[in-house]
Amino acid sequence: TATLLPVAESISQLKWLWYRHANSLGDLPAYADASTSPFATIFLVLRRRGAPLVYLAAISSWLVLLFGPFAQQALQQPLREVYAGTGSIPNARTYQASSSTRIRYTGLTDSGGQNTFSITSPPDPVREAITNGLFDSHVSLSAVPGTCRTGNCTWDPFKSLRVYASIEDVTNTLMTNCPNNTRKKERGCLYSVPEIEEHPTWLQSHMQSANQSIWLGASNPSGDYTFPGLNTLLQFYVIYLPDLQTLNNSAQNYTTSLRALKGTLDLGLSTLNTSMLFGATTTTEITLITDLKWRTSQTTINGTKHDIISTTPRDGSDEFWMGLSSRTYFNQLLSEAIFLGHGDFNQSLLPDDIAYSTDAARLVGESLYHNNAGRDGLQTLLDKLAISMTNALRTTTIYPTTANASAWKFEPYFDIAWGWLALPIATIVATFLLLLFTICLSAHHKIPAWKSSHQASLLAPSKE
Repeated sequence: TATLLPVAESISQLKWLWYRHANSLGDLPAYADASTSPFATIFLVLRRRGAPLVYLAAISSWLVLLFGPFAQQALQQPLREVYAGTGSIPNARTYQASSSTRIRYTGLTDSGGQNTFSITSPPDPVREAITNGLFDSHVSLSAVPGTCRTGNCTWDPFKSLRVYASIEDVTNTLMTNCPNNTRKKERGCLYSVPEIEEHPTWLQSHMQSANQSIWLGASNPSGDYTFPGLNTLLQFYVIYLPDLQTLNNSAQNYTTSLRALKGTLDLGLSTLNTSMLFGATTTTEITLITDLKWRTSQTTINGTKHDIISTTPRDGSDEFWMGLSSRTYFNQLLSEAIFLGHGDFNQSLLPDDIAYSTDAARLVGESLYHNNAGRDGLQTLLDKLAISMTNALRTTTIYPTTANASAWKFEPYFDIAWGWLALPIATIVATFLLLLFTICLSAHHKIPAWKSSHQASLLAPSKE
């Protein structure tokens, strides 16, 4: 806008320079229109060919038209991140439960009946995390929030204790016991796996074939029996019939169609990548570290001794550990109160009509039967549980540790793209030259500065 006025006034002044001699009045509208529209300068150039100032005026008029868009591209005001302090987020280098509680629950006896049991359990937040892992379909590592006063932080990758799940097909170890010489086709047999037979679980120790489509039982270390790995939190077994419709053909298919799966929840390490943008925390897993050597030892913190299982990553970074008592709490809750039960089918032989004895049996059964997912479905269920338990390890320990971050804030700044300034600069130069030459010529010929009007038609001599 600032350059438009001198261009328009210069074109209007050119009228008086043109009419200082007798010329056609037909040029008057061309000058008048050219002072108000860049498009009209084209017709003025055609009428006044060979007039340098007219050419310069037309060029300046068009440059003024393009001045705005080019100037906007040349000067931007983006946002940039500026360091503004630090932030933090929990990471579990150590885990010791804050306290244990005795809980009573109604469970299943070895014969399938119900009874009331009492076990030592982790604190309420941990039990809630296990429940959420089983029932919530939107479990994520990002559920652990970070602290960042600006709401925008970035963390370097950091390690944390991680619960991870694995599934193994152990159908080839399935044991069949048919008492009293009962024939298999009569479905009067009992089914189990060697580890459970040798070390009976707290509750159920075998699958009863009559009307059962799925059986769920967990190993509970007791006496001289321990888990194969120091870092194992849960070891359970599922014996199930993948396709109930096979029973339509022959009852004997019950035995030949059974499958057995072994599931475990183990303790490992995870390398996490975390960022926070506008207050929302996003955490992704870079690597899951499972090939670790675990050992038992003792540690003393604030005068309190703890028996622990610990490991050190191969890169020689910090030692990571979990209290043995906390591991026992997890195992007792998971094996004795959760991962047990069975499901009975009816005459419809449809998975949706299976009557489950526990919520866990239902969840496991649905994960196996939904879309015939089988082992993959159970893996998905356990992965959710493992992530939720991992989040609990990071947030419920009595010895919390954190990973520090750099906090950032956004501030605007001016970014000049010099290439886009070429046209605005050319516009200013052309306008200045047009104005300068117009002033100099007007002064040379003693033409006063007139307003832009049609009064020239009354004062200029005419040939017509």
